[in-house]
Amino acid sequence: CTSISSSGVNGNTSALITSLPQIPKPDKSSKYYKIMVQHLFPHLFTLISDPDNEVRRAASETIVKLALRVAVEDVVTLALSIPLRLVKEGQKRATSNTNTTGQQQNGDNHNNNNTTNPQTPAEDLLITASNLLADLSSFLPPTRLSPDTATRYFSPTILALAEDPNFRVRRAAVQALPRMMSGATLEDVKRRLLPKFMALSGDEMYRVRKASGECLVDVSRALTMLPWRLHFVDVWVDEVGYDEENDNSSDSDNNNSVAMFYKPRTNKQINDLHTTIRECHEIRRQALCSIAKKLLDDPNKFVRYGMMQFLGPLIASFYPLDRGSMVGGMGG
Repeated sequence: CTSISSSGVNGNTSALITSLPQIPKPDKSSKYYKIMVQHLFPHLFTLISDPDNEVRRAASETIVKLALRVAVEDVVTLALSIPLRLVKEGQKRATSNTNTTGQQQNGDNHNNNNTTNPQTPAEDLLITASNLLADLSSFLPPTRLSPDTATRYFSPTILALAEDPNFRVRRAAVQALPRMMSGATLEDVKRRLLPKFMALSGDEMYRVRKASGECLVDVSRALTMLPWRLHFVDVWVDEVGYDEENDNSSDSDNNNSVAMFYKPRTNKQINDLHTTIRECHEIRRQALCSIAKKLLDDPNKFVRYGMMQFLGPLIASFYPLDRGSMVGGMGG
């Protein structure tokens, strides 16, 4: 990868990037782990800033996959830092472009003959960062990305993107918020993330409002998953030490994993879980129904039609699925 120039990136580059995580999970003291830390992650930051959208997407997918392989204590410094740096770079370029435009409007065009290498537009960097934040929040288990860590690093970043003057960045933020809600703390969801989503559902740009209506089902699912991520953290078995292709573990080891998943719960733990579930259900009923009603009455026909298309799935997401009666009803 290091030999690829910025002007020569293409689909072959994307395929090469996505093949990196196929290497077996390394030990922290191994040579490959040091190469991954010292060379792969820094180069991935260069590739995720590439002007080509396919290269940025492939680099983003690879970062998420590698975040599942590095040591837990290195997740923040290696993987989580990349979208944060990308946001800073995008905001820096946006500010620089604004200043440049102002100078040109004032007649200061004597440097127009200077040519520079093409850069990725600031809004594309911010959109890529927003998508990567959502991918990391939704794919990393709580053992690797705790709700407190997500609240500390990711929430302020996505809230800043939701205030961006570019509507495409705000639209990307409203699409990322549902996946980030499932990985944050309940207090952060109630006080910051969900109120910001509700604010974006009334955005001045109709495309942002339309996107919020299309994401209501995702918000409902996120609030359904949130209690389980908060109270059943230990059911997520970290797979860093597990290689599916070279699995030589005994049946007893597999039984231990199953036992961890079905760890007995105390009455207090179960009551706390039920309390959080009821609270999340009440939050989503009040907030999502209010947003849906508002969008159904929106003056823009595209927003209204878009909300109508997702109204059925939204209503279905409120139905308390009972797996036992469902299996029995199907003869299983």
